[in-house]
Amino acid sequence: MPSFGSNVPSNLINPSTPAKAKDTEEKATEKKEPTTPTLKSTNGNVLTPEDTKKILEEAFKDNGVNGNTIKLSGAITTNTDKSFSISNVSDTENQDLNILIMDGQKIELISLDTMKEHRKKSDLIYDDEQLVSNTIFELKNGNTTVGKVGSIPKGGSKYDFEQMRYGYYTDNGKTHLFVQGYMTPDKNDNDLNLASPFSYRDVSAGKLSSPQKLREMPTEKVYEYDGKAFYGNGNDYKELTAKAFADFENHKVKVELLEDKHSKLVFGGNIKGNTFSGNYNGIVSQGAFYGSKANDIGGLFYNTEGTEQGNNGVFGATVKTCGWRGPCTDAKSLEQFNVK
Repeated sequence: MPSFGSNVPSNLINPSTPAKAKDTEEKATEKKEPTTPTLKSTNGNVLTPEDTKKILEEAFKDNGVNGNTIKLSGAITTNTDKSFSISNVSDTENQDLNILIMDGQKIELISLDTMKEHRKKSDLIYDDEQLVSNTIFELKNGNTTVGKVGSIPKGGSKYDFEQMRYGYYTDNGKTHLFVQGYMTPDKNDNDLNLASPFSYRDVSAGKLSSPQKLREMPTEKVYEYDGKAFYGNGNDYKELTAKAFADFENHKVKVELLEDKHSKLVFGGNIKGNTFSGNYNGIVSQGAFYGSKANDIGGLFYNTEGTEQGNNGVFGATVKTCGWRGPCTDAKSLEQFNVK
């Protein structure tokens, strides 16, 4: 089976390994059901909204914590022209943000060299407005592009996309869409002194990663997010622009995908804890919030209606900031955005 990686050698050691728990005998705490991957297939049929909901609701199970360290969580789909299936990111196989495990195979998403090079370039830019966000990296098998992944912070002291990776890769006629990272702590967590084991600032400077405390989910205002999406079917996925809004007072998410600056899809969900799910105009979606205070959002979606019935995709976006104010919160309320 071919070895996938980004555009540098995939045998480099990535120093994003979680810090060890102080007490080696301390058992991991799980907040939800065990995350043994659950696989369901469409058997070649286009899914109904009900079937899609049943499949997607298996995704984005929060893997909880080990001590005060947040575990890696997320979801992966496997798509062909005739099937669509999903599994959760296992909490026993991998805790490295920049490594994806699929069918026992390790895929390096963003290498240490890539992060160092990106940091080196961004350190030479002193105007924040000139920093490049939402960078998409190609996954390579030799000289062949087999997928894409986003993203990493636009600067060494920035936090956009620090705690989440999303994208797709294709292997042996199957395309896998994925979102994984360190979820935002739920406000109902008993212990909110929780940390991610990954620090882009440290790793991109060639240092060992120090724990990064993640603040809990917001409870008010509307956050605006910018990012990218990959949308299609079988082994053909197109890159689109993604804009998302999260209304934490009305517990709703709205996502709009644009092609050449024109609206192509709109979907959304209802927020529950640090995840969201829903059906809007026949597009069923499921996703989660990542990083400190819901800094990033990512999810999977499936179109059950219209001329693009059966198409599906993945999106990732990071919060839009307004200078010293922090997250931009001027977006309209989603109270009237009706999601099933």
